[in-house]
Amino acid sequence: MNQMERLYLDDLRVGQRFTSGSYVMEAARIKEFAAEFDPQPFHLDEAAAEASVFKGLAASGGHAAPRYRWSVICERHRWLGRRNGVA
Repeated sequence: MNQMERLYLDDLRVGQRFTSGSYVMEAARIKEFAAEFDPQPFHLDEAAAEASVFKGLAASGGHAAPRYRWSVICERHRWLGRRNGVA
């Protein structure tokens, strides 16, 4: 990537929106990850999760953040391609 292709914070505008693809966080994987790395009841037990502020099973931030970051990286590559005339 050359200097002209970099996107900096100064390049963003208030209210600007970005879209990304979707990723399904499956309950079994949420529980598997949580059991090893973040054993909170709202990550492991659906009944406890329903009674929590989340009102349902919630993926750990440690599980969800890398998937979010990957979607940002993928969208950035698509944006750069469009900006440079590549479909």
